[in-house]
Amino acid sequence: MASASRTFRACLAGVALLGLSAPSAAAGDTSLKVWVPEENNLQYVAFWAAKACGSFAREHLDVVAVASPTAVGALPAASLLERGDVDAVVATPEVYLGMIGADAPVVVVANLFANDPYALVVRREVAEARKFSADASLRERVNAVRGMSIGYAPASVGRLRSLLASQGVDFDKDLTPHLLAPWEETTAFPGSETDAAYLASPQLERAVVASEAWVLVNQARGEVRELANRQTHVLVVSRRTVEQRRDVVLRLVRAIGDAEARIHAARSEVVDALSFALKGHTRETLETALALYEPAVPSSPAVRVEALLPALALLPEGVSKPNFRELDLTRFVASDLAAEATNLRAKPEGVAWRSVGMAVFLLFGVILVVRRRRAR
Repeated sequence: MASASRTFRACLAGVALLGLSAPSAAAGDTSLKVWVPEENNLQYVAFWAAKACGSFAREHLDVVAVASPTAVGALPAASLLERGDVDAVVATPEVYLGMIGADAPVVVVANLFANDPYALVVRREVAEARKFSADASLRERVNAVRGMSIGYAPASVGRLRSLLASQGVDFDKDLTPHLLAPWEETTAFPGSETDAAYLASPQLERAVVASEAWVLVNQARGEVRELANRQTHVLVVSRRTVEQRRDVVLRLVRAIGDAEARIHAARSEVVDALSFALKGHTRETLETALALYEPAVPSSPAVRVEALLPALALLPEGVSKPNFRELDLTRFVASDLAAEATNLRAKPEGVAWRSVGMAVFLLFGVILVVRRRRAR
């Protein structure tokens, strides 16, 4: 009997050792609170898709989105991370570049949007009257707006100037600019005299769905070289989180990568999931938005130090550009996380096989004990 008890205890000890050697998805705190600038804004589709399509859940992450009713700047966002009020921030260029410029202890871990989210649109009846063609060259399409009245939001003027200048159009001389007041930004064309507009989400997809606007240049496609291949929207965590919860951050990055792949491979399924998860958007709006923004969703969440300086061109007019000259920018970009997360993709299956091994080991021990007892 003593021998059987020793055998049983040895089995339990073996199971315990196997359990300790197998990292458990449930071990530790896997809840994450993520601050998002605007609730349901479809420019952040990679993040929303990761929630709606179960990418976070498959990584055993409980991700809660916290949307702010008012804009949060770089330093307040850094404070949210440092105080632990949130675990991650979905950040626009002015926020994450500002945090880096202030030498805040933050790390960019995932790329959510690689091109510029704005589009140059014209009133549909104007496009039809002038017989605009989507097959025309970029230069022909941009030059087609010469002499038009164009509406734009204050924050977008720098990007609009870059777009026009890249194709030889002068913002001040060749157009009649119309600065949109906040109450006018809810519609693409606030007055009958406005022929064109420069829009982003949610005004962009609403105007297209309502058949008000014809898309002349969709910058999300990356065809405007001066505003393409950027880290436009990114996921940022505190440096402390990367150091203390690296496994959780890896799973977070892997989930974003899974969502990005789904957006490209199964867009209609992503629309199905978003239709259920996001309130306030019709299916037609979601389909339109994904058709517009899919080209800007990166094929990988990998982030690059080299993309920080070009992203400065995306800062809104009036926002001072941070000075990076005295900073070691490699401290602020976790360029290795995406590759490491991909290499660990088989980890859940490995954990499952170890669990099977534990069960078999325990069953063998129990059978051995029972047989010895019967033999006595």
